[in-house]
Amino acid sequence: MPPIPFDRIRVEHIEPALKRLLELAGQAIDAIAATPGARTFFNTMSALDTATEPLDVAVSIVRHLESVATSPALRDAWTRMQPAVMAFYSTIPLNPALWQALKQYAETEEAKSLEGVRARFLRKTLDSFRRHGAELDPAGKTRLEAIDVELASLTTKFAQNVVDATAAFDYWIEDESGLAGLPESAIQAARAAARAKGREGFRFTLQGPSYTALMTYLDDPGAREHVWRAYNRRAAAENAPIITRILELRREKAGLLGFRDFADFVLVERMAGRGQRALDFVHELKQKTEAAFARENESLARFRGAPLDPWDIAYWAEKQRQAEYDFDEEALRPYFPLDRVLEGLFSLTGRLFGISVRRVDGVPAVSDRAGVRQSAERQCRAGTGRDRHDVRHTFRRHRFGGRRGDWFYQHLHRNARRGARSSAACRVCRCACLGRALRCGHRRGDRSVCSAAIPHHACRDVPRARAGLCGQPRIEIDRPSAVHG
Repeated sequence: MPPIPFDRIRVEHIEPALKRLLELAGQAIDAIAATPGARTFFNTMSALDTATEPLDVAVSIVRHLESVATSPALRDAWTRMQPAVMAFYSTIPLNPALWQALKQYAETEEAKSLEGVRARFLRKTLDSFRRHGAELDPAGKTRLEAIDVELASLTTKFAQNVVDATAAFDYWIEDESGLAGLPESAIQAARAAARAKGREGFRFTLQGPSYTALMTYLDDPGAREHVWRAYNRRAAAENAPIITRILELRREKAGLLGFRDFADFVLVERMAGRGQRALDFVHELKQKTEAAFARENESLARFRGAPLDPWDIAYWAEKQRQAEYDFDEEALRPYFPLDRVLEGLFSLTGRLFGISVRRVDGVPAVSDRAGVRQSAERQCRAGTGRDRHDVRHTFRRHRFGGRRGDWFYQHLHRNARRGARSSAACRVCRCACLGRALRCGHRRGDRSVCSAAIPHHACRDVPRARAGLCGQPRIEIDRPSAVHG
């Protein structure tokens, strides 16, 4: 995949692009329902899998930009388009013609004979459609769509309020005497943050690196209390009514779909299975850890010689570690410079996922703060398919916390998901199995030769291919142990 031209993406592109992609995705969905002739895996399930891909990519990019390099104009553009985007995704399982097409395919002999990941894909798709309202009456579908759109807007507004409140807070220390206890790295970061605002002195924020350093090392308990309270009250007034409305809508949605509560709706396809089981686990965990928790708190209070407030915990815990174990987290910093951390990270991804990461210069970045851009390459036996992603390690004042919409995560997750749905492979020769029989002639379904596999998304083939009876060539995945400059 060519690099995303972040430097050429403009706010004014967002609305027309998303409107056009929504139109195309809608046409693709309608085409599945209108497909003439017999239903097959490829004209039904595979078509559904790829119908929204261009829209998925565009939405991921917009959400990513809004997360890491937002601006009022960009936020407004996404806010205007989000209801239409969310409404479209919500209506996919509510589309009666599409639902009928899926049920028709499920009744075919091909569908009944599916195995492995394809059988799972069909089963999970049917279950997901039912769970998201495919069998509701027209009035119920209309109401569910409205609930989904409102929930998407409210949850986005909630997150935006937290981001805004986080970015709006500054705590200034003008005199170096007020910095007692802070390590030199935190002092230098605070000085740089102040100069970035055109001032002298030391500026602290609610962003993770600044907040954690202040709460862990600053001797002044009054400053720690002030910052702690600001952190835990971010957007409280703005988000209180939003929380109430979100809970109301989630309760209504769960009831509309036949669930006791929203927890049961969310957990039905997860390990816990239902809300009560998850709650029981929390209670059991509390019972098993409460005594140790109390002992540690008592030990920390004895060490300090006085009761502890919430803003004292991190500070005195660090003091206790240094006094009793001669352990100083700040002393570890020289052993983990950024380049070494990245080298270890990319070496690990190579060993686990067969992804080699190399530096690529001259590639457009999200913003001036985007930092180093890397190339993540997943090589299949055809030697095709290279996905480029940003690896941003500079401080981003606009972003608070992580989002699942991060481009790197979304893209790799989507490709793996699509691959897992679409193929199986021969254990003997690793030839891709695209139908009832393996292309190499081995029997599908024979456990000695046939297994599920995740093919590369570009060529739909299986990584680590080996030459076999099918005559396909062997190409090993490049697994470097470090980042090459």
